[in-house]
Amino acid sequence: MGANTEIFMQITENFIKIDTPRTSLIFRRYDELLETIFYGAKVADAQNYDILSSHKHKYSHSCIDDIIAANTTFSCYGMGCDRKFSLSLKNFDGGYANNFLFRRAQAAEKPEIPGLPSSYGARETLMLVYYDETYDIELRQYYSVFDDTDVIAVSTCLENKSPHDAFIRSMASCQLDTDGYGYEIFSYTGTWARERYCSRTLLNVGVFEQGTVRGSSSHAVNPFIMLKRPARMGGYYAFNLVYSGNHKECVESTAMHSTRITIGMGDCCLELPLQAGKAFHSPEAVMLFGENRQNISLQMHRFVNRHIIRPQFLKERPVAVNIWEACRFDFDRSKILRFAGRAAEIGAELLVIDDGWFGNRNDEKTSLGDWTDNVSKTGGLETLAEEIRKKGLQFGIWMEPEMISPESDLMRSHPEYVLQNPRRRPILMRNQYVLDLTRKEVQDYIYGCIERLMELCSPDYIKWDYNRVITDAYHSSDLAGDAYSLAYMKALYALFEKILRKYPNLLIESCAAGGGRFDLGMLCYTPQIWTSDMTDAVERVHIQEGTLTGYPQSAMSAHIASEICEKTGRRIRLRDRFALALEGVFGIEYDITRCGAAELSELKEYVSFYKEHRGLLLYGDYFLAESDENGEAAVRTVVSADKEEAVAEIFKRKQIFNCEQNKYRLSGLNDDFVYKIQIYGMETQFTAQGKLLNSYGLELDKYFPKDRSGVYSNEINTLVLLLKRVQGQNSEGNYF
Repeated sequence: MGANTEIFMQITENFIKIDTPRTSLIFRRYDELLETIFYGAKVADAQNYDILSSHKHKYSHSCIDDIIAANTTFSCYGMGCDRKFSLSLKNFDGGYANNFLFRRAQAAEKPEIPGLPSSYGARETLMLVYYDETYDIELRQYYSVFDDTDVIAVSTCLENKSPHDAFIRSMASCQLDTDGYGYEIFSYTGTWARERYCSRTLLNVGVFEQGTVRGSSSHAVNPFIMLKRPARMGGYYAFNLVYSGNHKECVESTAMHSTRITIGMGDCCLELPLQAGKAFHSPEAVMLFGENRQNISLQMHRFVNRHIIRPQFLKERPVAVNIWEACRFDFDRSKILRFAGRAAEIGAELLVIDDGWFGNRNDEKTSLGDWTDNVSKTGGLETLAEEIRKKGLQFGIWMEPEMISPESDLMRSHPEYVLQNPRRRPILMRNQYVLDLTRKEVQDYIYGCIERLMELCSPDYIKWDYNRVITDAYHSSDLAGDAYSLAYMKALYALFEKILRKYPNLLIESCAAGGGRFDLGMLCYTPQIWTSDMTDAVERVHIQEGTLTGYPQSAMSAHIASEICEKTGRRIRLRDRFALALEGVFGIEYDITRCGAAELSELKEYVSFYKEHRGLLLYGDYFLAESDENGEAAVRTVVSADKEEAVAEIFKRKQIFNCEQNKYRLSGLNDDFVYKIQIYGMETQFTAQGKLLNSYGLELDKYFPKDRSGVYSNEINTLVLLLKRVQGQNSEGNYF
């Protein structure tokens, strides 16, 4: 139990209560069901919580409507519910109706989920047990709480104790039934190069549903969602899924003034055998109550950093220079070494060779799967890596291990490795196919390629790309009971597990055509993820704000890219590109070998600044003081745990003519502290009370550098502020 002896769980004859540091979740037993009667800000233990719900029996209103009015912890057809179900089964006799009765609640060990990643470091776990006597199936729900975050991890296990097989048609990991309607849903949607834009939906009566059938968590809809409760109730709920495949999130509000939220793996093409005597455990979901959006972000960030990302990666990550945007496929050893020399000169710590170093890869049409050194380009990876390390840099390399090119040695020797239905030709997308990772020989092949690469040049970092979706899933008899999307993800996770078991300090950065697989499942193995292929600073304001709502800075890779963005055509100043790259794992992604002395000097200063403040920027508490949703300005602050220092960034996106100056309010500072504020890159310094900075704001428009040359886009203008507490002074003086 550790040094903290506080009890987080209360189980009595009629009530079950679990606590996080700041929230409580309370269930009430009545008849054969269990009702969720409270989820919100922490309340004191009591012997009786009847005031929160007084249902006397299951059938609490007319059977013309939904005959279960109670807020249950799960739902299925056959229990008198006409809302969306969290569980749908096809029983051995062809029937679809089940009736799970509540049996018991008890403390339990947090379960290991077979084949799937999950959070670690839970303080206590509650197990709720239900049983369907007709079909001899047991359902177990697990709720795990943690010492240092209000996130609750939830998963569900079905065990078939009968001699007959059944089939799972859909199964959510978590269901929360709650009172009221009129919830505002925040979802994070988009497409390639426009990931995780915040979308708002007000739901009165009806259904909101999102998900993906792409085989990955996808660019289109992230599994993280947030709900603002109606004004009379206050607060927010948030949910996410520790899974990287197809997923589905559903919110249903009824005319009975109740709302149900479910989250879990997607059910497209799902007919999952639940074999006699076997069990199936869902992916882990997480849920969270917070008083406001800021609290949701803080708690989610702490959860990811402390209970999802592996401890060995909770450190300062290297500043990378990646050659892709500068070179594409056109490079040789001498060019790489010029990049290495410049990278070392500006203080970078890692040089990454991207696509094109292997097989006969000179364009996107060939050689995926042929992970052999193209010596004519590299001059030999082993000695190239040695030369790069002699310059004081780590060595990194790009791979796309899950894919195969039609024009490749691997295709010629093993066409059966391609994921396909044997009765139809697979779809060619982006000049490539997907390897059938569910086949053991394919897993062994990929692992062997990575092992040989590690033996050859011992990369410190691998950028693991995944550039197309799964379109040809085929449920063969070899999947041991798993539907294809699930079997594929289990195979991928097993591959990561095997790699990290042998190379525990290998830093893998996940990439999926940019941000197409940005999820908690990947973060269990790859502690940082390439946020988006969109590197335009204006677009990144939106993308990074959406991403940082549910994921920490340490998970979000962000690079300074080219002056002119190839996707938008905007020309953006270096200082503005730098400000956006500060928000995550910092790197550089353009041709630094062409930089003049002044630009190199500027880059060197930026790298130095980032390295000096890296711990704070990656792991400090992130506060969104002003959202970019209004399209005018965004203000984001990262504050140390003790509130002694902070870095604030202001992204001004609109200049409104003939009006009062905008005042820029910060957030997360200690009201009683006095802070010295330095505008980075200027001599300007002043002091101000934390309360003033938090509650009112500063007139800073005059400090934005003006550019009237017409060379650069005026669509973004940035300021970076450094704040340090003035020791020995409090808010009684007049410092502003």
